[in-house]
Amino acid sequence: MRVHRFAIISGCGALIDSGVLATLVWRGGPIFWSSIIGASIGITFSFVFSQGLIFIHQHRFMWAKFLGYCVFQSLLIPVASVLVQVLAITLDNSGWLTLLLGGLLPGTLLELAFASVVAKGLCMPITLYINYLFMGWLLERQITFL
Repeated sequence: MRVHRFAIISGCGALIDSGVLATLVWRGGPIFWSSIIGASIGITFSFVFSQGLIFIHQHRFMWAKFLGYCVFQSLLIPVASVLVQVLAITLDNSGWLTLLLGGLLPGTLLELAFASVVAKGLCMPITLYINYLFMGWLLERQITFL
């Protein structure tokens, strides 16, 4: 049941992440850095709410644990952002999105922003589960798979 609550909170973080990513790419920002900025905001949201509503805590914000989480994310986010960039460019160059969107946005930054969000969505199940496992270990010193 905890994994479902974590998925809901992380889903809200993912919406924030994807919205920031799409907006920055649409405004001409590089996919890699846009992904890092969006993910950083989204994971901060997820940590703050998860540590208070899902994982056992001491009824106060845990700054040291948050710092540990940030260190972990400083390794995970760039790896995921490279994958998002490669997938987004591949999707954009494949012409698949142009067909899917009925040729409405060919070659535009809006199409690249859409490709970035699709790529992020393809990476999310993996990063969501890795984050769930790490937060369980970080906050409770145990890994619970479900």
